[in-house]
Amino acid sequence: MKRFAALALSLLCIGCAPTAGTEAGTISMTGLNGEKTYSSYVNANNSRLARRIAVVRLDRADSGGLLKAAVTIQSRSDDTEALQYKWTWFDSKGFEVNSSSQPWQPVLVYGMQTTSIQGLAPNPSAKDFKLHLRFQE
Repeated sequence: MKRFAALALSLLCIGCAPTAGTEAGTISMTGLNGEKTYSSYVNANNSRLARRIAVVRLDRADSGGLLKAAVTIQSRSDDTEALQYKWTWFDSKGFEVNSSSQPWQPVLVYGMQTTSIQGLAPNPSAKDFKLHLRFQE
């Protein structure tokens, strides 16, 4: 887990163009012996957001046949941050599941605090996820 946190923090510093926000998610892969493995990633597209919020953990679990995702974010600032998030879900081939436009949801992250954002896939075909974060508009 420490290795993932270091990777996530280093990836937050890459690609810091002043656009939308930060994305964090998982990609599933099948090994040569047929076992499933999961790779996590973080992509920061907004340098201000990357300086103020860190993605510190990504978790996934099965909940009654549906993929349940949790992304833990941490404030790097003393200020309260008003953010918005939304989920994108992908099937085993990487195609979006229920790609209809989901509304952005608000979340407050208080100064120097950690917050977990959880989501439940819309149907059993979802195998991977991406969480989009941005400053509240």
